[in-house]
Amino acid sequence: MAETKANKPTKKKDQGKPPEPKTVAEAKKRERQPGYWQMTDDEVLSLLAGLLKSNGLPATFDPILNVLSLDNPIPDGATLIWGSTDENLEFAVEFDAVASETSSLELVGISLVVLVLILRRRSTK
Repeated sequence: MAETKANKPTKKKDQGKPPEPKTVAEAKKRERQPGYWQMTDDEVLSLLAGLLKSNGLPATFDPILNVLSLDNPIPDGATLIWGSTDENLEFAVEFDAVASETSSLELVGISLVVLVLILRRRSTK
């Protein structure tokens, strides 16, 4: 019997989840395709951590706390611009600032007080 469309065996297509996009461009391209799938918050934050690492800014995603954090401070003079078009993903930003200038000003102030005391003591002798 000759194979025709009616009796030809059909191959089942893989019904599994498509692989995660590796770049934002891939994600945007997939977004425009029919049957577009939505990413979970964990997938988005994990992808962002990878993108930050690939751009020289080490980041860690903790899926238990659902937190994405930078491993190192942003270098002086560098700027990180962050934005999102995902209306369902909320970002909260926390900054831990190192204020070394305050310590320096205190040291200069104490030095000036000591200097004034030394000069007064010498002038009274």
